[in-house]
Amino acid sequence: LVASGRLAIEKRWDTVLEAFARFSARSPGARLVVYGDGPERARLEKLASKNVYFAGFERDREKLAAAIASADALVHGCPHETFGIAVAEAIAAGVPVVVPDEGGAAELAKPEFSETFRAGDAEACAAAIERLLARAAGAREAAARAGADILSTREHFQRLLARYEALLAEARRGRA
Repeated sequence: LVASGRLAIEKRWDTVLEAFARFSARSPGARLVVYGDGPERARLEKLASKNVYFAGFERDREKLAAAIASADALVHGCPHETFGIAVAEAIAAGVPVVVPDEGGAAELAKPEFSETFRAGDAEACAAAIERLLARAAGAREAAARAGADILSTREHFQRLLARYEALLAEARRGRA
């Protein structure tokens, strides 16, 4: 498994790490590689169970893309973001995802290639990992098909800002 993002408290890495500990207790050969860095790294490294490797921030975009693409799934814990860049990148690489049921990541998740879990619930996340890996081949194929439809970060925010501009224009017309 792989996870990627800024190691900060709001990203809910505690949920991911606890879920992995529960999952790996039932699947002893499992491994989790965490890409990213941030203010919570030292605390999270202490919290992590065995078979979790903190790879740090990877500056080489091709190396990071290859690492994500080689994973069986990406696990994500943050229910607070508006887009979910790491999740979008995984889907674009044809990698199935496990994500919370809230936030931008949940909006990217489709049943064909994703499993969702109740935000903040480590046991629900561990169960979602198990469900996804039980159907990994089909989920990977579906993620690969869906990857073509994933917007880049730039495209996402261009559309978002265009929508805001349209709403503002509509509101101005209503006041005129």
